Amino acid sequence: NPRFENVMGYSKEELLSMSFLDIVYEDDKSNTLLELEKISTEETTLNFQNRLIKKEGITVIFNWLGNKDTETEEIYAFGRDVTEKVKILEELNDAKQIAEKSVRVKDEFLSNMSHEIRTPLNAIVGFSNMLPDIEDRKEMREYADIIETNTDLLLQLINDILDMSKIEAGTFDFCPSLIDVNQTMEEIEQSMRLRSKKETVTLTFTER
Repeated sequence: NPRFENVMGYSKEELLSMSFLDIVYEDDKSNTLLELEKISTEETTLNFQNRLIKKEGITVIFNWLGNKDTETEEIYAFGRDVTEKVKILEELNDAKQIAEKSVRVKDEFLSNMSHEIRTPLNAIVGFSNMLPDIEDRKEMREYADIIETNTDLLLQLINDILDMSKIEAGTFDFCPSLIDVNQTMEEIEQSMRLRSKKETVTLTFTER
């Protein structure tokens, strides 16, 4: 077949001098032989896919359809180069998996955010309700600072949620910056204080 000669890079004489298995990819030889034996011994139609090695060493993928002539016992098969088709399908599958992973990441992110938003909200509501009963100015200032800190945290969480659209669009920018670890730990301590419902549990940041 001139077309097969062109695809594989072999001449007609070279192909006729070789066994079909000589140009089959090593890992596909056993399955190819199994398919050929099956059509030789059973009344079935040949329909399988394997990889072939072109003369220059390049691997191509062929899909084979065929059957056996019961009178001559010869096998007639039609092979079609489906290398590009398989490549496109693999790329589509990869894109599908990436999209599905992106959806899972988004769902997990939003689930975590809905949980995290409750922490600063509880602090804001809780300490705001306590402020009217506080007479000590120093203690009142401390509660006001906790409310302000958790308000900033809540705004940051909202900004993180809004940034999801940038992440999905691939336009999210990372801006490395220096932080005060002590201040960050103190803010975490304050925001987590209301989550401790048991009097026996004490959350305190003392390391500096």
